Formats: sequence, C-alpha cells, structure tokens
Amino acid sequence: MSEQPPIACTLAAGSMRTRYEEWMSLLGTDVTSRTAIDGGLRLDLAPTADVGEIARLAVAEQDCCRFFSFAVTIDGRGVGLEVTAPDDGRAVLTELFGVSPPGEAGTMAAAPHGAVTKGTQT
Repeated sequence: MSEQPPIACTLAAGSMRTRYEEWMSLLGTDVTSRTAIDGGLRLDLAPTADVGEIARLAVAEQDCCRFFSFAVTIDGRGVGLEVTAPDDGRAVLTELFGVSPPGEAGTMAAAPHGAVTKGTQT
C-alpha cells in the first residue's frame, strides 16, 4: 500500500488566491448541484461547462495538493467533477469545493484557498 500524500498545498501564498479565484469563477457559474460521494463530493455541471478548463484546473490543483483526487465524468447524469480526499483532507475539500448538506444540493460553503479555518490551512 502506498503512503498517503501530506494534507498540504505547495502553492506560494500569492498564487493561492489566484487559484481560488479561478475555481470560483468557473464553479460559480457552472455548478448546478453538489452531492456527497464516498470520500468527497460530486459537482454536477451545466451542459455548457468548459470541460477543458475544468480538467486544466484539476490537473493544476492535484499538482499542488497531491492529496486530492479528481475525476471528470460525462455520462447519463451529465457532466460532473468528482473530488475526493482522505479523511484528514475532507475539511480542505469542503472549503474549496463547497458542501452538500443532507437533502440540500447546490449549497456553496467555501473559504479562500489558503485561508485558515478551524486550525486547518487550505
């Protein structure tokens, strides 16, 4: 079994805000709902979502936050982005990508990438 990567971001502080803004710009207009999945969150996206840009950002994010796993899906449910993280990284995932409370899809509860919330740096 391979060792889990640390729950850490390697982006320089100045780059964290830019990355966060890129995600919010993209997801703020394209997310139609959020659903909890095993280990993370599925973001259902509008049919007009820029899948190439979503993939580019997912690759860039995984490069600096190795504990995240991303899957872009295109199937009968439509276009989606599935993001998972180990238990220790779940708070960071929620801060960046939002949360889907039970029975309430589509809710965004995000803090800036790099913000400190409840003692966890994102």
